[in-house]
Amino acid sequence: MVERGGYMGHNFSNSLKSLFQSILAVYIFESGEFNVGQVLGLLGCLGGSLTYTAVKIEEGRRREEREKMNDNIV
Repeated sequence: MVERGGYMGHNFSNSLKSLFQSILAVYIFESGEFNVGQVLGLLGCLGGSLTYTAVKIEEGRRREEREKMNDNIV
């Protein structure tokens, strides 16, 4: 069973933490600015993680509904 804020939420929070670490590293080490490709890459990773989390939560919700329906039939 996938719970909100469970493993999938943890997955997204790790991606968000990685994004923050990347931005912080640029600031601390004064390595300049992010270029467009880097920004799109970071946002793509974060967006992919968010989408994956949303899909898994929805799959878990549907699975729970099916299980409840099956329990009611028996």
